[in-house]
Amino acid sequence: MISVFVSHSVKDCFIAKSFVKHILNLGLGIENKEIRCVSAPSNKIPPGRDWRNSLQKDIKSCKVIFQIITQNFLESKFCQYEVGAAWLSEAYIFPLIVDPISFSDAGALIEVSEIVKINDSSGLDRIKDILCSEEGLTLKCKLVSTTEWNSSKEWFIKDYETWLNSENPISPIDIDLEDKGFRLLGIDDALKLSVKILATVKTMRVVGIGRQYYGEKKDDSNLSNYLNTIEDKLLNKDSSFDCYRLTIMDLKQPFLNHLRNCFVNSKTTNYKNQFSLGIVDDLEMKFTYYVLGTHAVFINIYYKESETKIVDSPSCLISRNKEIVDLFTKHFDRVWEREIKKNAVIHNLEEFEKRIPYDAKIISSQKAINEYVKQLHHNTSRSAFAISEISQLEYRLRGLINYFLKIQYKIDNGKFLNIISNFLQQLQKGDGYETISFFEFWQNIQSESVTEFLDANRKALENEASLFRIYLIDEGRLQDLNYIIGNTQIFKEHLDILKLKNRNWNYSFKIQFVEESQYKTYKDEYRNFAIWQTNTEKVFFNPKWDKTGLYQHPIETQIAFIDKTVNVKVQHTNYAENQAKFDKATIIFRGIKEQIQTIGKLTTQHKEFLKNCKVPKKDWELLF
Repeated sequence: MISVFVSHSVKDCFIAKSFVKHILNLGLGIENKEIRCVSAPSNKIPPGRDWRNSLQKDIKSCKVIFQIITQNFLESKFCQYEVGAAWLSEAYIFPLIVDPISFSDAGALIEVSEIVKINDSSGLDRIKDILCSEEGLTLKCKLVSTTEWNSSKEWFIKDYETWLNSENPISPIDIDLEDKGFRLLGIDDALKLSVKILATVKTMRVVGIGRQYYGEKKDDSNLSNYLNTIEDKLLNKDSSFDCYRLTIMDLKQPFLNHLRNCFVNSKTTNYKNQFSLGIVDDLEMKFTYYVLGTHAVFINIYYKESETKIVDSPSCLISRNKEIVDLFTKHFDRVWEREIKKNAVIHNLEEFEKRIPYDAKIISSQKAINEYVKQLHHNTSRSAFAISEISQLEYRLRGLINYFLKIQYKIDNGKFLNIISNFLQQLQKGDGYETISFFEFWQNIQSESVTEFLDANRKALENEASLFRIYLIDEGRLQDLNYIIGNTQIFKEHLDILKLKNRNWNYSFKIQFVEESQYKTYKDEYRNFAIWQTNTEKVFFNPKWDKTGLYQHPIETQIAFIDKTVNVKVQHTNYAENQAKFDKATIIFRGIKEQIQTIGKLTTQHKEFLKNCKVPKKDWELLF
């Protein structure tokens, strides 16, 4: 006989099932046979019974009714029917309100017994005391210890907070499939039916991952026909069709080709027929689905056998029930809106070709990080260090997205050179790199870092990029032995590049002698900045140094990115500020470049310094 009835909206099934498990089963020791909760598999109405009569009978005979009051509950006709039946029963009623519902929102329900917030720990304690007291409701509650009760209660509250704060809406797969009119089809039959329905609809919403794996197993004509139908719909200028697709970052080539075709066809209609693509790292669901207009929803179940292998179900569930179709439509729209806010949605071919495919190394590293994090023990020094490192990574990646990055901890000059080296190696024909250099920067770099950096210079030159480096010499130190020894090595390393047989390289290493006071001004105000420029973007490197006077370590390196693509000013608030920094650095560089001496203007002291630095006179023309 049913003693406890849990009234709730089917849309809130997750929290209802958690309440049954942690509060009623584990916390109070009430057995499932005494509980009616239509969302919990062990508490459902048995098959074959008239569910309306069964619910009415259960409510009338039960001793306690819990009402989980959410916005879904207040809007549900069935829940309001249960409210009316509860009023006519003799049961003890516990209304449990869920944020953001307030006590006043509950309306007349607040007049019944005792109303509490569902996650109020003391409120749950009061409910336990009422149900388990000797003068209570004669429920068959098992005696559990305070520790067991508190543990179960904490688990429920954690479930509640996860559910309430989750970015992903609760998956609608919890619907009772048989009662709601789903039927099972094989993949081939499902794809054939999809093609027929596609001919009549104007919109399509897809959460997709499984089909691309299935499609790679064989030459499947039904799958090809299904994908071609979508492409043809987008290409048809005489009809209106919009397709919105959510998928994962790790895309297989055949599916990648289909996505590109969709964007190409959409562009052909001048985006009258819109194709938009949302990219997520993980769907966080064990099924995919697509909604065809208001006509039907198709669901496919899959599971991950490993991080790199996804097993696709050979079957598909379909429903043409309007309530179900609407539910999946709302589910998709909520996730889609979230991805738009995260700037994860691609709307046109140009943006698609800039982002897709994602770098396989980045995806692999991301998966590796996830696996390592799973193995860390919490509340340890290792986990604390991991948090610090991941926070730094998150900070930098956010900076890259926002076109402005600060590396905020001390790094030696060699590590700074390594950062520049990574950028240099990407330069291609027509790209350029311009920089102002000072001795004080180079003197603190280990030889291996210099070697790596110069190798990056050579790679850029091999790719036919243009490199121009201006090296400033302090006239106040021309007779300083340490200054001479240090510069001897610097000149040799750069002359080695200049004197290579391949003189078609567009490389310049120019010396500018500067009087002592002006040199200090340049060093303190301009620092070792660099300008990196390609056909699509510009980058400005600007390290800030410590104040010890040693000019040894950058305490903060600012890297500003300027995208040359259209509308970037609207999309990124840092753009104008970055452009101003880049323009100022360019003016400074051009000004110093115009002042570079010719050999004929070298003084006796300049020539003596070059001789002391072992620069052959025949090579002077390479430096001026």
